[in-house]
Amino acid sequence: MGERVRYYCVLLRLALCMAVGVLCLLGAGEILSQEIRPGAKWLDNNGVFINAHGGGILYYNHVYWWFGEHKTEGKVGNTAQVGVHCYSSDDLVNWRDEGIALTVSEDADSPIARGCILERPKVLYNEKTQQFVMYFHLERKSYGYKDARTGIAVANEVSGPYRFVKCLRPCAGHWPLNVADSDKQPLSEPEVEQISKLNLTGAEHPEGGSKKHQKSEFIK
Repeated sequence: MGERVRYYCVLLRLALCMAVGVLCLLGAGEILSQEIRPGAKWLDNNGVFINAHGGGILYYNHVYWWFGEHKTEGKVGNTAQVGVHCYSSDDLVNWRDEGIALTVSEDADSPIARGCILERPKVLYNEKTQQFVMYFHLERKSYGYKDARTGIAVANEVSGPYRFVKCLRPCAGHWPLNVADSDKQPLSEPEVEQISKLNLTGAEHPEGGSKKHQKSEFIK
């Protein structure tokens, strides 16, 4: 009887060792989750925090692709130090790390030089060129938030790597389509005077002018 008990104990130990070994090979992040828990730690397949802020999701070939800003710690993290991170998922709950899709440039003269502000990346598929196109809010280095540009990058594969093409201000000098003609009229002198008394915060308007006049100058 004692030999049989020892035999089963050995088998149990072997089974436990095998289970632990499998878990170690898979990694904690490989265990699939069944739900999203707001406020809880959200990890990728490697057990690392998902780092894709201000993100956008593209659904392509039955897979969800999440593109977002890769943030670093400290004040310097308010600027782009790495680039755009990409993750993929089959269920919007469990995410695989696909790496950095767009990397900031080490060329100080590049619009996406390390230290620029690169925010809210969004990716679309262009059927005509059969390429993936990434759009993002871009403020070139040392411009603060007064540059107000749109950055464009392209890639042959959805996960990248993306190649920066150019940046531009596509809507400069144009009103949004839903603005009524009555709202496009220049402000009257009393309105300008009233606005000038407001303590408006924010950066100066890209075309010049003080903070307190930037709203009226923009409307004009």
